[in-house]
Amino acid sequence: DNALYVHKKMKTTVESAHTVLKELMPLLMAVEPWNEDTVQQACKALVERTGRKNGQVLWPLRIAISGKASTPGGAIEIAYLLGKDETLRRLDQSIQKLEAEQ
Repeated sequence: DNALYVHKKMKTTVESAHTVLKELMPLLMAVEPWNEDTVQQACKALVERTGRKNGQVLWPLRIAISGKASTPGGAIEIAYLLGKDETLRRLDQSIQKLEAEQ
């Protein structure tokens, strides 16, 4: 449900989430080795490069890879547990879904 990407406190919209996910994809593709620290560094690099807040990057990532607003762990932990291939597959699916509905 694309409405999950909209979060007033995090200041995210469907459009901003789509942009963030497209920017995050190549950064996550380059992550080696895949662990919580390296995934966090990739997310932090996007935050620093774009001037976004952490939540504006991590919220869309969480929704894209979990499909849920409430999860036992945050986006980084979920990405680590899913593994690189599954995280990238889900991220790609979410990007395509957002593009199809715009």
